Amino acid sequence: MRRQGYDVVVCGAGLAGASTAYHLQQTHPPVRVAMVDSRPPLSLTSSRSTECYRDYWPSECMVNLMDRSIAKIHAIHNQLMESEGREGCGLSLCQKGYSFFADTDEASSRLMGSVDHFHRMGRPVREVRADDAVGDDGLSGHGLDVYDGPESVRKHYPWAGEGMRGCLKAKRCGWLDAQRLGGFFLEEAKRRGLEVIRGEVVGVDISSSREGQVVTIRRDNTASPTQLSCPTLVLAGGPFLPSLLSLINAPPFPLPAAAAAALTLLPPRVFPFLVNEVHAKVILKDTLGLMPQDHPNAGMQLYSDSQVLDWPAVFREDPQGFLSLLRETEGGMPVEMELVDRLLGRLADGAHFRPYRPDRLLIIWDVMHDGLQVTHPPPPEPSLYTSLYPEVAVRGIQRLIPRLSAYLGQLKQLCSVDGGYYCKAPDNRPVIGPLPTQPSVIICGGLGGFGVMASPAAGELAALHVMKRVSGWTDDSGASFPSYTEAFLPSRFCSEVYLNEVCGPSNAGKRGQI
Repeated sequence: MRRQGYDVVVCGAGLAGASTAYHLQQTHPPVRVAMVDSRPPLSLTSSRSTECYRDYWPSECMVNLMDRSIAKIHAIHNQLMESEGREGCGLSLCQKGYSFFADTDEASSRLMGSVDHFHRMGRPVREVRADDAVGDDGLSGHGLDVYDGPESVRKHYPWAGEGMRGCLKAKRCGWLDAQRLGGFFLEEAKRRGLEVIRGEVVGVDISSSREGQVVTIRRDNTASPTQLSCPTLVLAGGPFLPSLLSLINAPPFPLPAAAAAALTLLPPRVFPFLVNEVHAKVILKDTLGLMPQDHPNAGMQLYSDSQVLDWPAVFREDPQGFLSLLRETEGGMPVEMELVDRLLGRLADGAHFRPYRPDRLLIIWDVMHDGLQVTHPPPPEPSLYTSLYPEVAVRGIQRLIPRLSAYLGQLKQLCSVDGGYYCKAPDNRPVIGPLPTQPSVIICGGLGGFGVMASPAAGELAALHVMKRVSGWTDDSGASFPSYTEAFLPSRFCSEVYLNEVCGPSNAGKRGQI
């Protein structure tokens, strides 16, 4: 069996792995890095992203992580623009903000409460009145704009439903070309010596070699496996991270004695604190141009209220007939009466959309797929409700943009559906750092829902953990970790108090996307 030696092996060629490899190759001199994946780089979840970024988060550690990441995104964009000249587009940044709408007093109060939280973190807050001019901050936008009252909302968001009572716009938010970002990481890393190896990881031995970890891979074009030895191993496999962890030939994680009780509240999983969820989006052809994409506020639009969908009366009068219709149109997808009851009842908040291309809208409201179980390893393509999901998603954003009702009855011709997977931790925060009992194994994952926007800072942080091992850093050596480092360590799940805090009965059912 052939064996090759490296300083670091990165398992996973998505954005998290590419960013980690890129930041490792920025060291002087660069370490010798191999990146391994059974698929072409950036071809799984990284290719199915919503491609967005935001600095609006409920916790200070996430705000600080995203501040760092967005700063790096802007720097990479500027670097590409400079190298491409006048014809270049860089990362195709579009920063028109995230706008959160409310049409009930409860949701409006929640939004206004988050303004105080954001203000305490030193972010500028501006109240926008109906008679204020509609402004365009472009890539310099920062802080929050508050639109309090229907008149202000309608003036600045002319497509919004008349019932909207308030809106909060987080301005340092937008979207980018995720493939271009990942391509930048890969090309720069390869230019400095990164070796990309196509092969499936079939074993991880952390005890048998004096050279450190031994990763066994199987390549498509070779009969015998290849072994890659390395002092430090990075697992950045996205939705394959739980499966990679299960290959480690030693207990990878010390659970607290009472952790089992807390974990019973979470979905089944191969590894204790990570779970995969299906992520799906709808692309709607806006053939009538109902969304004015050149408007300064035409950014990500989010509905902050729960809602009951306005289904045709016949569906409510005959739920069994609705069930039969769904089974007929959805092929092999699981369709039971429980799904019908859920769709006819009150559904969670969070329906959102953004302009996607000049004549497209990207819509997400995953009340359809959030209960689906994902096997380990996950299938290459997730099973999706391709017929029903567009109907649910478009009806879900009608409160935000009522004029889209013109497309009902035509959605089969106008919509497409695709998706991937979110790999998430129970606290909805990244998992970045060494395994507690195996410090030579660094995780960079748990980025479900924010992988694109977090990848620059997440890869940088994972690389810092690697270099601490490779360079022999000590706490007093002058090496600097960012303030958010501890909040994302895998070791936080060694704490029974923390596990009960994020997984216990008071948080049951609250694992939705941040």
